[in-house]
Amino acid sequence: MSAQSSPFLSDDDSDHRSETESESESESQSLDMISHLPDGVIQQILSYLTTKDAVATSVLSWRWRYIWELVPNLKFDNSKAYTYDERFSDLVNNALMYHGADILEKFHLKCSPYDDFEELESWVDCAVERCPREVKLSMCSFPGRHFAVPASVLNCETITVLKLKGEGIFVDVRDTYVQLPCLKVLNLFFVHYIDDSSLTGLLSGCRALEEIHFRRSFYHDNIKTLCINVPTLRRLVLVCPKTFVTSQKLKLEIKAPALEYLELRAVQCQDLLVEEFPQLVKATLDFCEPLTGKLLGSLRNVKQLCLDNLPKSLPQEGLNLIPEYHQLEGLEFTLVDSVWGVLMDLLENSPKLKALVIRKDERIPPLSHCSFPKSLPNCFLYQLETLCVHGFTCSEGEMSFVRDILEKGEALKRVYIHTFSSLMDYEAKQCLIEQLSALPKSSASCEIDIV
Repeated sequence: MSAQSSPFLSDDDSDHRSETESESESESQSLDMISHLPDGVIQQILSYLTTKDAVATSVLSWRWRYIWELVPNLKFDNSKAYTYDERFSDLVNNALMYHGADILEKFHLKCSPYDDFEELESWVDCAVERCPREVKLSMCSFPGRHFAVPASVLNCETITVLKLKGEGIFVDVRDTYVQLPCLKVLNLFFVHYIDDSSLTGLLSGCRALEEIHFRRSFYHDNIKTLCINVPTLRRLVLVCPKTFVTSQKLKLEIKAPALEYLELRAVQCQDLLVEEFPQLVKATLDFCEPLTGKLLGSLRNVKQLCLDNLPKSLPQEGLNLIPEYHQLEGLEFTLVDSVWGVLMDLLENSPKLKALVIRKDERIPPLSHCSFPKSLPNCFLYQLETLCVHGFTCSEGEMSFVRDILEKGEALKRVYIHTFSSLMDYEAKQCLIEQLSALPKSSASCEIDIV
């Protein structure tokens, strides 16, 4: 416990505290259960608060006066300031001075474009000297104001999680040798870069990186070729705003042989270079055009595949790229049109499919007979164990589709039917249950659930 007087209590407060302490504590002792907890437990509780709120607890009693100083996290938030805030500056300076925890687990700084950037950099440098495990820097955009990520952060040997967020954050590694040997998780949300080489240089210094979550800015972030070459990467999420993609398409290159999870949303590529992912377990593609076929062709080893907002059809060169999915066991897709198109081609190429989830938007009209294939793919007949249909409307075409699967699906164990509650009342649901239950089933153990 620090022997110094807390900078957040005045001398008058301290004197008054000593005069009334015994009376107030005796009155509240029976009600104050938290103060009787071990210091380590209280520090854990305070670690969920911002440092400003944690410091405020020092006035509760003598027992609480210095506990905040040993909390392993420092979290500062000045993001809502519309002018330079001297009180915030004093708070951060004093907190960094009096913080005495042996280990700094997390350092979070949400700053304002009105803050003094030299001061911000000094705070970050001071925090990095404490060998933090997690660093999070955030700042919103403001014309002509960008806070460059300090070199101290890019050369910290203890950081395992780095989160950069906001169009006011700027990455420039031209004069910095990036060395983040312990970094496992990297989040880049709406960040701006000097050019392509800044992102490439950042990633090249992360030799143990396992996860990247990349969200592009609504505005031009100066990235034209997004190159992700990380041999250790296991999880990659890349999201682009849909209002952005039509104005700036990029070249995408992914080389990640250890990748296990891939998620691409609203990624519009004018060129794509993707190597196969031999260890891929799950992939999600949402509104990724015009190279959907090429993307699907790189996922031949995937075990679970989720497809949203796919085009209803692919050009012939795209269809030729769809491989045989020998390991695919789970497929989930969202119908955005009344025809199946490329989705039926995927089903034909998935001989081991065991679980299928179909989602249909309420705005799509009921599917007719012509919407479905004349014959079911082999996976429906001999492998499919679970079928889940969201947005079932009881149309003649949809009933016929479910009837065919029940009659021919030899491996079916469970069928889930989710209806639109706005289109079907209780009596209609009961009638549907009776109709489906009366249908002949190829699998005697198949159960039907209707929600």
